[in-house]
Amino acid sequence: MKQAAATMAALVALTMWSAAAQAAVCSVDRGVRVLLRSRTLDPDVFVWDRKALMIAYASGIWPGTKELLAHAVLTAPGTVAVTTACESGAIRPKNALVAGDAVAIRILSGPHRGRTGWVASDDVHAVRRAVGRITK
Repeated sequence: MKQAAATMAALVALTMWSAAAQAAVCSVDRGVRVLLRSRTLDPDVFVWDRKALMIAYASGIWPGTKELLAHAVLTAPGTVAVTTACESGAIRPKNALVAGDAVAIRILSGPHRGRTGWVASDDVHAVRRAVGRITK
């Protein structure tokens, strides 16, 4: 009986550790080349200079026009960037079942090239590399 209880406790602990480990995995790795594009009606993406403001905005909290203009730039869909960091589960929208990740990026194309900032994981899409060459 004691052995069964100990086994059950070990299984519960292992399950909890496994769930915590999975929750800590980010949706994008560091150093991945991505395209920025929002999944909303307007495909432009705000790139925020402060992670806390981006998290608030992505979670449904409007920081105000003054904060938006001072701390975010609007990038066109298809802007190329590279990921520099990721914080798993940082974004917690009110009506969503799943938390989103906060992703740090460095913009590689467009008028904001070289700028760094934060975006929601929903706004980054990994660039696929071609496997082979097309020959005629």
